Amino acid sequence: MATLDLTRSSNGSITVGRNGGSKTYSGYASVYNAQTDTLMFANGDSIRFGEYSTINAGGSPVTGTPAQKWGSLSTSIFFLAEGGGKYGAAVLPYMVISDNVAHSLTGGVANTETDLVTGIIPGGALGPNGVLHIIFFVNYPSNTNTKTFKVKIGTNLIFNLVFSAAGSSAYRAHITLANRNATNSQVTGWDNSASTAGFAFATVGTFAIDTNVDQPFKITGTINTITDTITVHQAQVIIYPFP
Repeated sequence: MATLDLTRSSNGSITVGRNGGSKTYSGYASVYNAQTDTLMFANGDSIRFGEYSTINAGGSPVTGTPAQKWGSLSTSIFFLAEGGGKYGAAVLPYMVISDNVAHSLTGGVANTETDLVTGIIPGGALGPNGVLHIIFFVNYPSNTNTKTFKVKIGTNLIFNLVFSAAGSSAYRAHITLANRNATNSQVTGWDNSASTAGFAFATVGTFAIDTNVDQPFKITGTINTITDTITVHQAQVIIYPFP
């Protein structure tokens, strides 16, 4: 397999050396796709890193996880200045879970937590400052019985929804879990909407999840009255990697 060399000139252009030749591109609007491990340029050209045994960026090796590779590119090849920056680049987010089939819970044993959506968050994908976006949409009966949805990563309860008021029947959640300059330190946030009131959150706080290893993800449901039906209609987990 061949060697790939990436260098940046003082005007921000990027020169790609491979297969005994070279080509120069404007650095502006270039993107790194962490899911396919591909560097893409504005004119449509692309470089798939997996095709090369050795990759150098500005004289330094590019290795490791997608977030680590993006870190090598952003510090040695791309200007990451915001606002008035003349040159720039971006890293593409990618979806690791997309479950858009309705998963319902009804009957069975009351007050028994049941997995509705499951998946894996791949280790090493986020990087020390990456952000995980979790989006899901649910509905449930408009009554005063207790209906609960929980979002878990590993053994950690990330988000808790308890519905026990009449008049509410649907809910959309958008939760972020952000690494805080370390792959094992996180803080949560949310941007959610419900049809009416009647829900409660778990305490928003910090976590110490090791994102360098694969972590199981799940959304669970619990009902205290077996004649009720609760449903997760769609769920997506999106990774925004960053070194």
